[in-house]
Amino acid sequence: MKVKKILCLLLGLLFVLLSLVGCNGKGEQTAITDGNVSGADSAPEAEFLDIVKDGVAVDVVYSKLATAYELKAANGIVASLKNISGVTSKVKFETENYDSSAVEIVVGNTGYSETKEVSEDIGYSEGIIRIVGSKVIILGSDEESYDTLVQRFAIALNNGKDKDKNIKIATDYTISVSTNELVASLPIVKDMSPSYIKDAGDDSYVLMFSNATLNAVEGYVSSLASHGYSEYASNTIDDNRYYTYTNSDNVVNVAFTGYNKEMKVIVERQTDTALPTRESDNKWTAVSGVTTTISQLGLYYETDGRVVADPQNSNNPYFNGMSYVIRLKDGSFIVIDGGHSKSIDGTRLYNVMKKQAPDPNNIVIAAWFFTHGHSDHTGFFASFCQSYASKVKVEQFVYNFPSVNEIDDADQARADGTVAKYFKNVPVVKAHPGQVFYIRNSKITVLYTNDLWVYGKQELKTANEASLVFTVELEGKKFMVLGDYYDDLGILRSLYSSSTLKSDIMQVSHHGISNCGTKLYPIIAPEWALWPLGTDYVKEYNRVISEHQMNAYMKTMDKNKVFMAKDDIVILTLNNGNITAQVFETDAIYLAS
Repeated sequence: MKVKKILCLLLGLLFVLLSLVGCNGKGEQTAITDGNVSGADSAPEAEFLDIVKDGVAVDVVYSKLATAYELKAANGIVASLKNISGVTSKVKFETENYDSSAVEIVVGNTGYSETKEVSEDIGYSEGIIRIVGSKVIILGSDEESYDTLVQRFAIALNNGKDKDKNIKIATDYTISVSTNELVASLPIVKDMSPSYIKDAGDDSYVLMFSNATLNAVEGYVSSLASHGYSEYASNTIDDNRYYTYTNSDNVVNVAFTGYNKEMKVIVERQTDTALPTRESDNKWTAVSGVTTTISQLGLYYETDGRVVADPQNSNNPYFNGMSYVIRLKDGSFIVIDGGHSKSIDGTRLYNVMKKQAPDPNNIVIAAWFFTHGHSDHTGFFASFCQSYASKVKVEQFVYNFPSVNEIDDADQARADGTVAKYFKNVPVVKAHPGQVFYIRNSKITVLYTNDLWVYGKQELKTANEASLVFTVELEGKKFMVLGDYYDDLGILRSLYSSSTLKSDIMQVSHHGISNCGTKLYPIIAPEWALWPLGTDYVKEYNRVISEHQMNAYMKTMDKNKVFMAKDDIVILTLNNGNITAQVFETDAIYLAS
């Protein structure tokens, strides 16, 4: 019994001794950790680095090529050290006189081998603090990750301070942060860092890589495949490459644009976007006697009875707007836009589809495209839904509205919210460049979305600059839809060859009133033009035609093939490679025809 008591006493003394190891002589804990730091309960044999000792702090090192947020992080660490210990660190560039034994805090992408070692474990929107040898490596992928790392490191420094304001850090201290799990899930582009990571709205993100090569792009899509993604679709248009890859959770679109050597990686969740219908999945049956048509709907307006020459005058009635209906050979429809915010325009759309549908009690909209969110393109959508959502079947919506951080537009938000309210279970495709939609007897190719805007050079200032641009191929003819695309920067002309842009029918951009220049239309070189300008003032038509040089090309066209919307209904019939046109001056005339 005495032997057992002695053994128990010895074990108790041993436990007390072990519990004191890892504390300094004054009983203060020196291991600096929080819930996300490994080694929170350091073993007795843990080693430490002196960050501040006897009034001297280690140097903070960063690259001469440091980004603004890396420099900000380095200065933030110096400020933390000063605040906690009262000692100012020396901030310096990495030098060729590298000393592996010198204890340093190394911030950002440097040429140090320790930095390169840590960088292999960091993804996009992630950050790491890790001690490698005598170096405290602090490495993030963006400003937000660096801000988080600096905050967490300040906590560690404070926890590692003793009463003399010396600071130690355990050599097994490490911390990882992720500011965007979706972006962080992407495989890394080898030997390239993104110039920016942009919130593209609808929980999608764009990573832009400058000075990219086709080899780098092909290497990256191979990397996607090796990380469990499968190719959904790919497309080559001139010098541009477009890919769509999916896994069980995400959709990744990769766009390489040849003219500026940029690669953009666009990631979103499968729950946030549907995918375009591929040719192999496009199952449909033609209805006898149904021809393919494109209808340009006139746009009613309100006026105070005065003729106002200046359309910018606030008293002037709306004189633009856009609404198109394509009837396909199975009797279903593609709707493009829908403005203004007058219920009579929504009623007109419904009546036109009801007349054109093989079964007026079974109206099917195979796809509804919005080029952008402005009210003269989405305005009557809400009133249409209030009156007719229960009387039509919509199979999908297609649009790409930019983030509200870029374009905070109430009309855009209203259109998006109306889709969610009235068509909760209908798929929404967030369109991206290079995507191809096979819808019945149509092939729709997306040429431009705001994903391809030149963000490195200029901010996106208006939804017009974010307009979808796409072609619709029907019955051997091509219809170019420009929305309100601005050609100031010549992006379309830089992206694509004349043979790609050449179209038989063209929707005149931005109603023919501004910002399309004189160079694009001659390249598209349409035989037919649909002009979404709605007014009965001949004076206004003449002014728009004469004062805007951009419309010079339309002046050279056959006047019988240029159709302003006015209040008319214009119907182009496409059949076996031929186009014929009919113009109805009133709804009553058309509906009675």
